[in-house]
Amino acid sequence: MGIDLHKKVLLFLGRIAQEKNLLEIVYNFKYLIKEDDSYILLIAGDGPYKKELENIVSEFNLENRVFFTGMIKPSDTYKYYRLSDVFISASNSETQGLTYIEAMVNGLPEVVKYDDCLKGLLEEGKNGFYFSNAEEFKKGIKKIFANRETYMNMKKNALTSGNKYSKEEFAKSVFEVYKSAIKNYKFPKKYSTTMLRKIKIGGKRQFRKLKKIPLPLLEKLKLD
Repeated sequence: MGIDLHKKVLLFLGRIAQEKNLLEIVYNFKYLIKEDDSYILLIAGDGPYKKELENIVSEFNLENRVFFTGMIKPSDTYKYYRLSDVFISASNSETQGLTYIEAMVNGLPEVVKYDDCLKGLLEEGKNGFYFSNAEEFKKGIKKIFANRETYMNMKKNALTSGNKYSKEEFAKSVFEVYKSAIKNYKFPKKYSTTMLRKIKIGGKRQFRKLKKIPLPLLEKLKLD
């Protein structure tokens, strides 16, 4: 791709479609490098808007500053995160925001438009910045690269935030939710204390036949 690795690499990774607002990213990038040309923009992925976006990049005379990877294998995405310095996005149509999490797991601070899926993940000034216009985009990028210490701290914070959403942590949180639901389950009045005693006394053979009793109740009986 001819990427100059001495430049600071801003990465968008995902489906190239209009709802991702990539035109705004390209416009903001153009605004950024008018003042500081030490950046390049890497757009990783493919989609129905790619050709039109390439034409816009050409019209802006940014062919030597904006690079398209085309389709990438899911198993190769980590290579692009590791090649980059900051993750950027102007999308406000994400449902789960997996790319935001992946970027942080790979230690990338983020400069992104606010999206509900970012609640609890992006902490303003700690692991990234929000923007709503080109000036805020520029300021966010420049704050991250204010000096090496600032960048490394934000990188470290991004990694910590991303790890909160690892598979292991997600599994733990789901387990705690289920455990709490079972513990706090309120038995319907129709299951009296006497009936519960009879169920316990009845033993395993009768226990298996009680299909209509709610699962949380059965779980509690098993634990008692």
